[in-house]
Amino acid sequence: MFTFESNSKKFLLIAVAFNIFAAGAFGLIFFQVKGKNEHVSNLINEIDRAVTQEQTLSSIKALVQETEKNRAKLADYFIGKEGVVSFIEELEALGSRTGVEVTIDAVEEKVSAGSTQTEELRLTLHFGGTWSSVVQYIGLLELLPIEGRLERVAVSSNTETSGWRGDTVLLALRLQ
Repeated sequence: MFTFESNSKKFLLIAVAFNIFAAGAFGLIFFQVKGKNEHVSNLINEIDRAVTQEQTLSSIKALVQETEKNRAKLADYFIGKEGVVSFIEELEALGSRTGVEVTIDAVEEKVSAGSTQTEELRLTLHFGGTWSSVVQYIGLLELLPIEGRLERVAVSSNTETSGWRGDTVLLALRLQ
């Protein structure tokens, strides 16, 4: 049988102890590196999310700037929050320019269906003048640069003034 000398035994024990120590140190270092890698991976994911959010925010800001002119044009198609009086004055001035006497009997405000930002403005108009001026006024009402429409347009002869009389309801959208 083979026998070990005491130096060989010591050397073998030292080698085994060193291997156990090296394996333990390797395991410790491995788990520390693994933990650091997971932490770095989490940080990279957070950075990617932050970059994506920043890019999205930048895109939205750019879109807001690009559409500013179009949104301003769009706002012109609605009567402003405080613009009802000036809109009525504009309708009367339009009548004066076409030679029509305009009377506004009623102004009603009604919340638009399906919209929280607009309401419907309903104006009952009566106007009179010559045939050509009444027809021209109706045409100009239809071409007003607002989101609206004429409802029930009636034109009849006015025996009191030997002219023509027009009656209509103008529906226009107003910003709330």
